[in-house]
Amino acid sequence: MRVGLASIGSRAQKAAGVTINKQELVESLAAFAQHNVDQRLLETRADNSGATLDWLEEKVLKPNGAHLRAEADAMVTNKAYQAFPTENDPTFDGQSFTSYGDWFLEYQEKHGVDLRFETIKTSPSPVR
Repeated sequence: MRVGLASIGSRAQKAAGVTINKQELVESLAAFAQHNVDQRLLETRADNSGATLDWLEEKVLKPNGAHLRAEADAMVTNKAYQAFPTENDPTFDGQSFTSYGDWFLEYQEKHGVDLRFETIKTSPSPVR
């Protein structure tokens, strides 16, 4: 599990005063991919990422004494690359990072989620 989790509009970001222009971010990501991307996927991620991290914080982090801290500085921005302050970090103390992978797996097991890794994608049978 990653430590820094990207979102737009999480509760942690709102509390830290972090605002991100969703359309600018989506356009920047699409341009970075030379527009060889289904922009609807980027928009879906942008529209739902804040609520997704709010869920993670409520259901997985807080029951284990942790919370999210928004990183207010994108840190890397230059003429060739525009960065956005999308990072949210799981933490106990607001300064250090904590891992939450085991908690996430425990939550899924408790709620009957069947995780599958390294599955083989099969093509549908041809229509005859």
